[in-house]
Amino acid sequence: MISVCMKHNTTTVINYNGCVSTAPVEITYCEGNCDAYSRYSQTTNTMVHKCSCCQEIKTSKRKVTLTCSDGTSLDHSYIYVEKCSCVGAECITQENTQQQ
Repeated sequence: MISVCMKHNTTTVINYNGCVSTAPVEITYCEGNCDAYSRYSQTTNTMVHKCSCCQEIKTSKRKVTLTCSDGTSLDHSYIYVEKCSCVGAECITQENTQQQ
C-alpha cells in the first residue's frame, strides 16, 4: 500500500551518553511517498527528472530528564517533528546510464 508523506509517532526510551529516560517518550518522524519521475522531454531531447523527499518542515525542541548510571540527572533536549511534507531535492544524474 502506497502512503503519502506524513508524520508518524512512536514511543521509545531515550538513551544518550549512558543516561536513559525514566519512561518512554514520544518520538516523531516523517515517512511516505513523494512525487518523483524521470521522463523524456521532446522539447529538450533529454530526460527530465523530478525528485522530492518526505522530510520535516517544522520541528520543535522537547526536553526530558535522563537518569544516569551514577545516579545523576541530565536535562536532555531532542528534536520533535511537528509537520512533514514533500520537499524538492536534487536528482543525481547517473554516469553509467545504459543506452541501446
